[in-house]
Amino acid sequence: MYPSASLCPSRWASGRRWPLAAPREVLVVDDSTAVRLLVRSLAEAHSRAVVREAADGVEALALLAGGASRYVVLLDYAMPTMSSWSVLQAIAAENELAWHSYLMMTADRAALPGECREFLERYNIPLLIKPIRAAPLLAALDLAQQQLVDP
Repeated sequence: MYPSASLCPSRWASGRRWPLAAPREVLVVDDSTAVRLLVRSLAEAHSRAVVREAADGVEALALLAGGASRYVVLLDYAMPTMSSWSVLQAIAAENELAWHSYLMMTADRAALPGECREFLERYNIPLLIKPIRAAPLLAALDLAQQQLVDP
C-alpha cells in the first residue's frame, strides 16, 4: 500500500528522496467543509500551498497512498467513518509516519484517549485546538513544512 520506510521516533528518517524546492502540499482532513475552506484559504494565501482536501480518514488514506507527494497532513480528531487517530495508526502500521508531516486538531483536548496523546507526544505531532486561529495554524504549518524539507 505504502512504499517501504522505517518507523522511528525521529519521524523524519526515510529512504525516499524528494526535491528540496518542492512546493508545499497540504492535505486537510476534516468532515467540516467550513474548516477545510478556512484552512485552504489561510494556507494558500500565506504560503502559496497546494491544498488538497479529504472529508474523512478513509479518503485521506487513499490520497496518501496514491503517490509520491509528501504532505503536511492536518487531521481533525473527530470524524465519521475513521478518526484521525485511526488514520495515524493505519499509517504507523505501514511504517510510513516518516514520509509525511502531521498536525492534529480537535475542539476538545480531553476527548483524546491517553494512548493517542502519548502517540502525539512521542512523534512530536502538534495538537491545535478549535476554533482554529490563523497565527497558530500558520506557525504549525511552517514548522511542519520545514521538517519535511530538513529531516
